[in-house]
Amino acid sequence: ASGGSLAVQLKNAPGTRKAMASKAITVGTTIYAAASGKVSDAASGTAIGVCLKASAADGDIIEFAYS
Repeated sequence: ASGGSLAVQLKNAPGTRKAMASKAITVGTTIYAAASGKVSDAASGTAIGVCLKASAADGDIIEFAYS
């Protein structure tokens, strides 16, 4: 809505990030950008971080350390 507020986190801000997984991903796995704004463990382009919270299936929200 126009005039509404929105929280943002700068790319270089400290801390972890959250993202939607495109499939099951295990903790410690390097993650990459995937289709539809999701992340995957399939090596594709530049790595964006390391998974800190596992996902069991497509659509799960994971936490990752941004790199």
